[in-house]
This record gives sequence, C-alpha cells and structure tokens, in this order.
Amino acid sequence: RHPHADGLQELSPWLVHGSVYGQARGERASSSPSRPLRCTHDTQPGAPITIGFAEYVSLPEWGVDKLKAKMDTGAFNSALHVVDLERISLRKVAFTIVLGRKGAEVRQTAKIVREGVVRSSSGEEEARFFVYARIKIGPVEKDIEMSLTSRDRMFYRMLLGRSALSGDF
Repeated sequence: RHPHADGLQELSPWLVHGSVYGQARGERASSSPSRPLRCTHDTQPGAPITIGFAEYVSLPEWGVDKLKAKMDTGAFNSALHVVDLERISLRKVAFTIVLGRKGAEVRQTAKIVREGVVRSSSGEEEARFFVYARIKIGPVEKDIEMSLTSRDRMFYRMLLGRSALSGDF
C-alpha cells in the first residue's frame, strides 16, 4: 500500500497508461518512458490532479493527439514547437506543428492574442506570437495561452508553464 494513499484514488486507466514519465506521491521517478504515471487526486470534487513532470497532451481542435509536453512551474508561459511560422494577416498566423522527431506535422492557423518578448532560461530574449488553444491533459480540457517558437533543440515539443497548470494540477 502506498504511504500517501489515504484520501486518494486512482483516476481512469487511460491516464495511467497515457503518461510519458512520472511518479505517484512518495515514489522514485523512473528514467524509463515505459513506467506509467500513477495519477491521483483527492476524493473531494475539484481537487487538483497529480501529474508527472512530462505528460502526453492533446490539442483536440487542431487534430493533435499524444504530444509530449514538459510541465515547468519555473516558466510562466507555455510554448509550442512550430516551424514555417508566418503572419498571414494583421491578426492571424499560420504555422506547422511538429509532432515528433520522426517528421509528422500538422499545418494550422490561429488568431494572434498578443505579441510579446519572452526570456529563455539562458537569458536570451525572443519576440513571439501568442495564441489560444484548447488543451487536454487526462480528464482536464481547458483553453490556454501559448507562444509559438522553435523548440528544435529541446526534447519536448511543448512546455506547459504555471499559467496553464494553475487550478487543475
């Protein structure tokens, strides 16, 4: 029996098998993607869901399923890896979402919510477009703001910051 199991219940099996990496409360993290996350939440309605540092996420309105994303509470904003980013009108951008390193891609357009400057963890500043997208992580589906950028050198195609995670996780 897990030491923190009192007052917790496991979520649906798809969450257990839908994780990239993770651990239940009090367990050591596995370095293997084959070790599932044991997502848990308090039995009270509306209690936050426990997730791992990396999860598969979906962008259902854009036809994206099982995109690897890193949860980063050190970052405020979220970011999505895109290529061929172009402004097609005053308030719209077109871009290609790169789903993985094997070359699968989805072409998409979105309304520009704002433009801003983002400072990376290395201190470099970059001007970025921000858009809204519906994201799904486990049973939670919500609209979040994210910047569009090249994360080509990064392992995870998407980064979810505090603003996207707050309230639900």
